[in-house]
Amino acid sequence: MAAQFVDVTLGSAGSFVISAQKLVAILILPLGVVLMRRLVVPGALVALSAIIVLAFCAGPLLSDTPKATLFASVLAILLNLASAIVLYSALTRDRAAIGLFAWVWIAASAVTAAVCLGQMLGALPLYTVTEEALSRRDVVAGLRRGTGFKFDPNFAAMMLVVGLGFVRTLVRPPARWLLSLLLIVGIICTFSRMGLIVAAIVMIMSSGGMHRSSASRVVGRAGALIAVGVVGRVLYEFTSGQVRDYVDSRTQDLMSGVDLVLGRNAGASSTGSAVERADLVGATVGIIRDHWMFGLGPNNLQEELAWAIGADKGAHNTYLESLAIGGIFGLLGLIFYFAICRTSLRSLSAQAAPGSLANTRRAVSLLCLSAALMAVVLTINYNSFLFLPITVALAFRCISAPVDNERGPGEVASVGKVQARAW
Repeated sequence: MAAQFVDVTLGSAGSFVISAQKLVAILILPLGVVLMRRLVVPGALVALSAIIVLAFCAGPLLSDTPKATLFASVLAILLNLASAIVLYSALTRDRAAIGLFAWVWIAASAVTAAVCLGQMLGALPLYTVTEEALSRRDVVAGLRRGTGFKFDPNFAAMMLVVGLGFVRTLVRPPARWLLSLLLIVGIICTFSRMGLIVAAIVMIMSSGGMHRSSASRVVGRAGALIAVGVVGRVLYEFTSGQVRDYVDSRTQDLMSGVDLVLGRNAGASSTGSAVERADLVGATVGIIRDHWMFGLGPNNLQEELAWAIGADKGAHNTYLESLAIGGIFGLLGLIFYFAICRTSLRSLSAQAAPGSLANTRRAVSLLCLSAALMAVVLTINYNSFLFLPITVALAFRCISAPVDNERGPGEVASVGKVQARAW
């Protein structure tokens, strides 16, 4: 959990980044295995990691693309796999484990939201933001974008959006309303357009109830859509003129970026981040077209984009980054990821599920949906968060499988055709 909410870089060894999270994980995760006395290895996670490693290695080994960061990138994937296996082992201990995980995430989200509010108002510092980056977090005089304990406010918003999904599905009123309000305030304090849009989608999709008729769900979600629009408009009208000007400029920049991606208004000039990301998308598509078979390998796209359009950044899009890294193998990884998540969430009929499992299914579904949407504007290919949705989805598939009375005390439910055993 700390690896997701805290972003503290201590240095690097060559191209391998050394962070506080990695050092803590090296100490805590083996201890967790010893305390649990079990380690369950799901075949799907191993297969996904193998595909990612293949995607990373194909370009550098089969073409003339640079190999400088290949070893460090593969090592990071293997470390993420090890962490995911330990997490999976914990989440499949019993049916309450995923709920406990979600509650810990909610607690961390509540603390982060409060910190973001204090940071926006200037009462708390931006703990993990470097001095040279502080000016980029300014909104207007006296207001800054909250980052929680992360460096990037968009990643802080991502943590809060996941927490919001858990609150909306697992917490009962009135605590649900209070926690939802706190997390939404925290997302607003990050001034993340992505965070606000996905949070609105989560609010709408989590409305209407699970056991109501289809018509009732449609009415409930339509009401939530109207409520979100009304509340957003009221908040906009009651903010100061400077903040409204900032919101207007960010909205206009977003619309210009969308127009550029869709091929409209191509001659417009803007220096906003959304327009820059649209340029990155266009240039990345061209690079993918030139390296469609094996890709460029890990961490090489940024240099190509710097040469192509002068922007020394990644694609800001996980899907395009995957294709640019591994070509057809990157595409295979995306297909495999979505297929596993979909089949895992369809493993239990919503109508046949007990109440607690049905709510857990909704929570995991919102986690996967939120991650899929936020991946459109964030690069998480090298981030441990990449493994989180599929690990939780596989854990849900395991705990929702029919119980086999002949299974021994050291075994857990089957995952696909692979029988996972604990020692």
